[in-house]
Amino acid sequence: MSKKNYSLLIAVVVSSGLSAMAGEGIRWLETVHDFGAFSEDDRIGAAFRFINDSSEPVVITNASATCGCTIPAYSDEAIAPGDTATINVTYNPVGRPGRFEKYVYVRTSAGPERHKLTIKGAVIGNPSTVQSRYPVDMGPLKLRNGAAMLGRIPAGSSKSEFLDGYNASRDSLRIAFADMPEYLTVSSTPEVAPPGEIVNLNFFFNGQKCKEWGILTDSIKVSADGGQNYYTLPVVAIVEEDFRNLTPEELANAPQLSIADDRIDLGDVPNGSTTPIKVEVQLTNRGKTPLKIHRIYSQDRGVSATASSMTIKPGKTEKLHVEYDPTYQPTGIIDTRLTLIVNDPSAPTRSLRIVGLRK
Repeated sequence: MSKKNYSLLIAVVVSSGLSAMAGEGIRWLETVHDFGAFSEDDRIGAAFRFINDSSEPVVITNASATCGCTIPAYSDEAIAPGDTATINVTYNPVGRPGRFEKYVYVRTSAGPERHKLTIKGAVIGNPSTVQSRYPVDMGPLKLRNGAAMLGRIPAGSSKSEFLDGYNASRDSLRIAFADMPEYLTVSSTPEVAPPGEIVNLNFFFNGQKCKEWGILTDSIKVSADGGQNYYTLPVVAIVEEDFRNLTPEELANAPQLSIADDRIDLGDVPNGSTTPIKVEVQLTNRGKTPLKIHRIYSQDRGVSATASSMTIKPGKTEKLHVEYDPTYQPTGIIDTRLTLIVNDPSAPTRSLRIVGLRK
């Protein structure tokens, strides 16, 4: 390399270095501000300062936030070399309970670099906001819903669902759980929720440990004060057979349940009667493979039923023995249901309506 070219290379390197230094013409004294936990009714703000370390005046050309709840304010006057400038950032917490982290991006005439400022903290919501967003009261812990709805779950499968909660106190909470059914595991994230923190209750349903079919209505106990007080939280799921992978041939040969009469009319039941009423209903399998009755149940305590066989061969009929106990409903109109869960792909859940009148 000639001396001329070598000198030119050195000049380019030096020039590039000077340009990089010019791009670093401002020095921030702080770029992150943590407000900690504060009330939703408070109005908060942070001041971010930088020093003009360049040899030329610097102007703030733009400062923008990532959402309308965060507002930056600054002067458009030039900052002389060696002087300090301030960008004030305010945050509006109204209607925003929980932890937050927001950003403000700043550009100056010192160079093309975009500078990021961060504000964060946790808003402790006022009672009206918390009530509207987390209406279920479990002491210091507030929940979005009054039950964990796990939805439909194919038998033998696993599923996870989440329920949002909120620490409405000014103390950290460690959520505890008790009396959980064998098939259910529940935990919280985070394990210890700081004041004003949103917490997720995590529900894991293990289908291998659940032998029930149809609608499951269980419950667990939840405590947010170290186990001193427990609250009952219902858990609801629907366990059903998974027919999605059946071939057209399997569907054509599938069992088919036929119910002789899906409406049981008890007629007039005397008010003073305490004698159970017994009715038989015929169940026929019109399919080409055995029909399995997974479960027979009713939400009405006065209704019970058993089948003469829980498996019905193709073309065969079995009896469903239904019993109604009138002592559970002393007066009024009788209108309730009995549900069967079967392996019929066309109608895996069948209901029998039971009607009558206490008079």
